[in-house]
Amino acid sequence: MMRVTFLLVSLCAAVPVTVAGQAVRLEYRAQPGEQVDRLFQAHVRVTTTEPDGTSRSREVAKLGSMREQVLSASGGRYVMHLTYDSLVVRQREGVQPWTESGVALHDSLWMQLVVDPRLRVQRRVGRAEGSEGPLLQHLSTGFLGLVLPEGPVRRGSSWELQIEWPAAAATAGAAPGAAVLPVQASVVVDSLVRRAQDTLAYVTVRGTITTSRVRTADGATVSYGGETTGTLVWSTGWATVVSAATRTSLAASVEVGDRRSQITIDTTIRQAVVP
Repeated sequence: MMRVTFLLVSLCAAVPVTVAGQAVRLEYRAQPGEQVDRLFQAHVRVTTTEPDGTSRSREVAKLGSMREQVLSASGGRYVMHLTYDSLVVRQREGVQPWTESGVALHDSLWMQLVVDPRLRVQRRVGRAEGSEGPLLQHLSTGFLGLVLPEGPVRRGSSWELQIEWPAAAATAGAAPGAAVLPVQASVVVDSLVRRAQDTLAYVTVRGTITTSRVRTADGATVSYGGETTGTLVWSTGWATVVSAATRTSLAASVEVGDRRSQITIDTTIRQAVVP
Protein backbone atom coordinates (compact mmCIF):
# COMPACT_ATOMS: atom_id res chain seq x y z
CA MET A 1 0.00 0.00 0.00
CA MET A 2 2.84 2.40 0.87
CA ARG A 3 4.54 1.70 -2.45
CA VAL A 4 1.33 2.45 -4.37
CA THR A 5 0.95 5.77 -2.54
CA PHE A 6 4.62 6.65 -3.16
CA LEU A 7 4.27 6.01 -6.89
CA LEU A 8 1.11 8.07 -7.13
CA VAL A 9 2.76 11.00 -5.38
CA SER A 10 5.95 10.68 -7.42
CA LEU A 11 4.13 10.68 -10.75
CA CYS A 12 1.93 13.60 -9.83
CA ALA A 13 4.84 15.60 -8.47
CA ALA A 14 6.90 15.49 -11.68
CA VAL A 15 5.46 18.65 -13.24
CA PRO A 16 8.34 20.79 -14.54
CA VAL A 17 6.69 22.63 -17.46
CA THR A 18 3.00 23.28 -18.03
CA VAL A 19 2.11 23.24 -21.73
CA ALA A 20 -0.08 26.21 -22.62
CA GLY A 21 -2.04 26.03 -25.86
CA GLN A 22 -0.10 23.09 -27.25
CA ALA A 23 -2.18 20.17 -28.49
CA VAL A 24 -1.30 16.52 -27.94
CA ARG A 25 -2.93 13.32 -29.06
CA LEU A 26 -3.98 10.78 -26.45
CA GLU A 27 -3.88 7.35 -28.01
CA TYR A 28 -2.97 3.86 -26.91
CA ARG A 29 -0.12 2.17 -28.75
CA ALA A 30 2.22 -0.73 -28.00
CA GLN A 31 4.41 -3.33 -29.62
CA PRO A 32 3.96 -7.11 -29.30
CA GLY A 33 5.76 -8.37 -26.22
CA GLU A 34 5.57 -5.10 -24.31
CA GLN A 35 4.24 -5.29 -20.78
CA VAL A 36 3.12 -2.90 -18.05
CA ASP A 37 2.99 -3.82 -14.37
CA ARG A 38 0.57 -1.98 -12.11
CA LEU A 39 0.22 -1.84 -8.34
CA PHE A 40 -3.30 -1.31 -7.07
CA GLN A 41 -5.58 -1.15 -4.08
CA ALA A 42 -9.37 -1.35 -4.16
CA HIS A 43 -11.48 -0.57 -1.10
CA VAL A 44 -15.21 -1.18 -0.81
CA ARG A 45 -17.42 -0.18 2.11
CA VAL A 46 -20.98 -1.49 2.16
CA THR A 47 -23.50 -0.03 4.60
CA THR A 48 -26.90 -1.70 4.87
CA THR A 49 -29.86 -0.12 6.67
CA GLU A 50 -32.72 -2.50 7.48
CA PRO A 51 -36.42 -1.53 7.53
CA ASP A 52 -36.32 -1.27 11.34
CA GLY A 53 -33.52 1.31 11.15
CA THR A 54 -30.65 -0.90 12.26
CA SER A 55 -27.53 -0.74 10.15
CA ARG A 56 -24.39 -2.77 9.61
CA SER A 57 -21.26 -2.27 7.58
CA ARG A 58 -18.76 -4.45 5.78
CA GLU A 59 -15.41 -3.55 4.24
CA VAL A 60 -13.37 -5.38 1.64
CA ALA A 61 -9.89 -4.35 0.50
CA LYS A 62 -8.03 -5.87 -2.43
CA LEU A 63 -4.29 -5.29 -2.75
CA GLY A 64 -1.99 -6.57 -5.40
CA SER A 65 -0.29 -6.18 -8.75
CA MET A 66 -1.41 -6.95 -12.27
CA ARG A 67 0.46 -7.44 -15.53
CA GLU A 68 -0.67 -6.18 -18.91
CA GLN A 69 1.03 -7.93 -21.82
CA VAL A 70 0.57 -7.10 -25.49
CA LEU A 71 0.15 -10.30 -27.46
CA SER A 72 -0.26 -8.73 -30.89
CA ALA A 73 -0.55 -5.36 -32.60
CA SER A 74 -1.78 -5.13 -36.17
CA GLY A 75 -3.97 -2.77 -38.16
CA GLY A 76 -4.80 -0.60 -35.16
CA ARG A 77 -5.92 -3.59 -33.09
CA TYR A 78 -4.12 -4.53 -29.90
CA VAL A 79 -4.62 -7.78 -28.01
CA MET A 80 -3.85 -7.32 -24.31
CA HIS A 81 -3.55 -10.20 -21.87
CA LEU A 82 -4.35 -9.12 -18.29
CA THR A 83 -3.43 -11.21 -15.26
CA TYR A 84 -2.87 -10.79 -11.54
CA ASP A 85 0.68 -11.21 -10.29
CA SER A 86 -0.58 -11.08 -6.71
CA LEU A 87 -3.92 -10.56 -5.02
CA VAL A 88 -4.64 -10.31 -1.30
CA VAL A 89 -8.16 -9.83 0.05
CA ARG A 90 -8.83 -8.29 3.45
CA GLN A 91 -12.28 -7.94 4.97
CA ARG A 92 -14.09 -7.17 8.17
CA GLU A 93 -17.59 -6.72 9.55
CA GLY A 94 -18.24 -3.44 11.35
CA VAL A 95 -15.29 -2.64 13.61
CA GLN A 96 -14.18 -6.24 13.95
CA PRO A 97 -10.52 -7.09 13.24
CA TRP A 98 -9.48 -7.51 9.63
CA THR A 99 -9.07 -11.00 8.23
CA GLU A 100 -6.73 -11.60 5.32
CA SER A 101 -6.50 -14.27 2.66
CA GLY A 102 -4.34 -14.70 -0.40
CA VAL A 103 -5.91 -15.72 -3.68
CA ALA A 104 -4.46 -18.80 -5.36
CA LEU A 105 -3.99 -17.44 -8.86
CA HIS A 106 -2.18 -19.97 -11.04
CA ASP A 107 -3.71 -19.14 -14.46
CA SER A 108 -7.30 -19.10 -13.27
CA LEU A 109 -7.86 -15.32 -13.36
CA TRP A 110 -7.14 -13.64 -16.67
CA MET A 111 -8.76 -11.49 -19.29
CA GLN A 112 -7.94 -10.58 -22.86
CA LEU A 113 -9.03 -7.33 -24.46
CA VAL A 114 -8.91 -6.34 -28.10
CA VAL A 115 -8.76 -2.54 -28.22
CA ASP A 116 -8.11 0.17 -30.78
CA PRO A 117 -5.93 3.29 -30.28
CA ARG A 118 -8.88 5.06 -28.59
CA LEU A 119 -9.23 2.17 -26.08
CA ARG A 120 -12.56 1.11 -27.52
CA VAL A 121 -13.02 -2.53 -26.56
CA GLN A 122 -13.79 -4.61 -29.64
CA ARG A 123 -13.65 -8.00 -27.94
CA ARG A 124 -13.33 -9.33 -24.41
CA VAL A 125 -12.74 -12.93 -23.30
CA GLY A 126 -11.38 -14.46 -20.14
CA ARG A 127 -11.61 -16.75 -17.13
CA ALA A 128 -11.80 -14.05 -14.46
CA GLU A 129 -15.23 -14.49 -12.95
CA GLY A 130 -17.27 -12.15 -10.75
CA SER A 131 -15.64 -8.83 -9.98
CA GLU A 132 -12.06 -9.77 -10.81
CA GLY A 133 -12.34 -9.53 -14.60
CA PRO A 134 -13.92 -6.05 -14.58
CA LEU A 135 -11.31 -4.93 -12.04
CA LEU A 136 -8.53 -6.04 -14.42
CA GLN A 137 -10.13 -4.06 -17.24
CA HIS A 138 -10.57 -1.03 -14.98
CA LEU A 139 -6.90 -1.13 -14.01
CA SER A 140 -5.78 -1.42 -17.63
CA THR A 141 -7.71 1.65 -18.80
CA GLY A 142 -7.74 3.67 -15.57
CA PHE A 143 -11.52 4.07 -15.73
CA LEU A 144 -13.88 1.31 -16.83
CA GLY A 145 -15.34 2.32 -20.20
CA LEU A 146 -12.86 5.12 -20.91
CA VAL A 147 -12.71 6.07 -24.60
CA LEU A 148 -10.07 8.54 -25.76
CA PRO A 149 -11.01 11.51 -27.97
CA GLU A 150 -10.65 11.28 -31.73
CA GLY A 151 -8.48 14.38 -32.19
CA PRO A 152 -5.72 16.22 -30.31
CA VAL A 153 -6.52 17.81 -26.95
CA ARG A 154 -5.42 20.96 -25.12
CA ARG A 155 -5.85 22.12 -21.57
CA GLY A 156 -9.59 22.53 -21.09
CA SER A 157 -10.58 20.04 -23.81
CA SER A 158 -13.54 17.84 -22.88
CA TRP A 159 -15.59 14.99 -24.26
CA GLU A 160 -18.54 12.84 -23.20
CA LEU A 161 -18.81 9.14 -22.42
CA GLN A 162 -21.89 6.93 -22.55
CA ILE A 163 -21.07 3.75 -20.61
CA GLU A 164 -22.92 0.67 -19.44
CA TRP A 165 -21.42 -0.70 -16.22
CA PRO A 166 -22.25 -4.09 -14.73
CA ALA A 167 -23.18 -3.30 -11.11
CA ALA A 168 -20.57 -5.79 -9.93
CA ALA A 169 -17.89 -3.97 -11.92
CA ALA A 170 -18.82 -0.59 -10.44
CA THR A 171 -18.53 -1.93 -6.88
CA ALA A 172 -15.78 -4.57 -7.13
CA GLY A 173 -18.39 -7.31 -6.70
CA ALA A 174 -20.38 -5.87 -3.78
CA ALA A 175 -23.62 -4.85 -5.52
CA PRO A 176 -26.60 -7.22 -5.38
CA GLY A 177 -28.13 -8.46 -8.60
CA ALA A 178 -26.85 -8.51 -12.16
CA ALA A 179 -27.90 -5.02 -13.17
CA VAL A 180 -26.26 -3.05 -15.96
CA LEU A 181 -26.01 0.60 -14.95
CA PRO A 182 -26.10 3.41 -17.55
CA VAL A 183 -23.39 5.99 -16.82
CA GLN A 184 -23.12 9.42 -18.42
CA ALA A 185 -19.71 10.97 -17.82
CA SER A 186 -17.74 14.06 -18.79
CA VAL A 187 -13.97 13.99 -19.25
CA VAL A 188 -11.90 17.18 -18.94
CA VAL A 189 -8.18 17.75 -19.54
CA ASP A 190 -7.12 19.81 -16.54
CA SER A 191 -3.52 20.37 -17.61
CA LEU A 192 -0.72 19.17 -19.87
CA VAL A 193 2.80 18.90 -18.48
CA ARG A 194 5.85 18.48 -20.71
CA ARG A 195 8.73 16.38 -19.43
CA ALA A 196 12.00 15.25 -21.01
CA GLN A 197 10.59 11.98 -22.37
CA ASP A 198 6.86 12.60 -22.65
CA THR A 199 3.88 14.81 -21.90
CA LEU A 200 1.53 14.08 -19.02
CA ALA A 201 -2.17 14.78 -19.41
CA TYR A 202 -4.00 15.26 -16.10
CA VAL A 203 -7.60 14.27 -16.67
CA THR A 204 -10.75 14.43 -14.53
CA VAL A 205 -13.79 12.22 -15.07
CA ARG A 206 -17.17 12.95 -13.49
CA GLY A 207 -20.18 10.76 -14.10
CA THR A 208 -23.75 10.15 -13.04
CA ILE A 209 -25.17 6.66 -12.69
CA THR A 210 -28.64 6.93 -14.14
CA THR A 211 -31.35 5.59 -11.85
CA SER A 212 -32.07 1.98 -12.80
CA ARG A 213 -34.68 -0.43 -11.49
CA VAL A 214 -34.16 -4.18 -11.87
CA ARG A 215 -35.65 -7.39 -10.53
CA THR A 216 -33.29 -10.02 -9.13
CA ALA A 217 -33.56 -13.79 -9.48
CA ASP A 218 -34.82 -14.13 -5.88
CA GLY A 219 -37.75 -11.77 -6.50
CA ALA A 220 -36.34 -8.58 -5.00
CA THR A 221 -36.63 -5.23 -6.79
CA VAL A 222 -33.47 -3.12 -6.67
CA SER A 223 -33.27 0.57 -7.59
CA TYR A 224 -29.79 1.95 -8.28
CA GLY A 225 -28.40 5.47 -8.57
CA GLY A 226 -25.17 7.25 -7.82
CA GLU A 227 -22.12 9.06 -9.07
CA THR A 228 -18.51 8.40 -9.97
CA THR A 229 -15.36 10.51 -10.20
CA GLY A 230 -11.83 9.84 -11.31
CA THR A 231 -8.47 11.51 -11.78
CA LEU A 232 -6.15 9.99 -14.37
CA VAL A 233 -2.64 10.74 -15.56
CA TRP A 234 -1.96 9.77 -19.18
CA SER A 235 1.62 9.58 -20.44
CA THR A 236 2.28 10.09 -24.14
CA GLY A 237 5.61 8.29 -23.71
CA TRP A 238 4.09 5.20 -22.11
CA ALA A 239 0.97 5.66 -24.31
CA THR A 240 -1.22 4.56 -21.43
CA VAL A 241 -2.59 5.59 -18.04
CA VAL A 242 0.28 5.69 -15.54
CA SER A 243 -1.67 6.75 -12.45
CA ALA A 244 -5.34 6.78 -11.52
CA ALA A 245 -7.72 7.13 -8.60
CA THR A 246 -11.47 6.62 -8.90
CA ARG A 247 -14.37 6.71 -6.48
CA THR A 248 -17.88 5.44 -7.04
CA SER A 249 -20.79 5.98 -4.65
CA LEU A 250 -23.75 3.75 -5.41
CA ALA A 251 -27.06 3.80 -3.53
CA ALA A 252 -29.41 0.84 -3.83
CA SER A 253 -32.93 0.43 -2.50
CA VAL A 254 -33.94 -3.23 -2.16
CA GLU A 255 -37.64 -4.07 -1.97
CA VAL A 256 -38.91 -7.50 -0.99
CA GLY A 257 -42.68 -7.45 -0.58
CA ASP A 258 -43.46 -4.53 1.72
CA ARG A 259 -39.96 -4.48 3.23
CA ARG A 260 -37.39 -2.01 1.97
CA SER A 261 -33.73 -1.83 2.90
CA GLN A 262 -31.09 0.67 1.80
CA ILE A 263 -27.56 -0.19 0.70
CA THR A 264 -24.78 2.33 0.15
CA ILE A 265 -21.63 1.11 -1.56
CA ASP A 266 -18.53 3.31 -1.69
CA THR A 267 -15.72 2.01 -3.89
CA THR A 268 -12.26 3.55 -4.20
CA ILE A 269 -9.61 2.19 -6.57
CA ARG A 270 -6.05 3.51 -6.82
CA GLN A 271 -3.29 2.34 -9.11
CA ALA A 272 0.10 3.29 -10.53
CA VAL A 273 2.48 1.74 -13.00
CA VAL A 274 5.72 0.25 -11.74
CA PRO A 275 8.54 2.30 -13.35
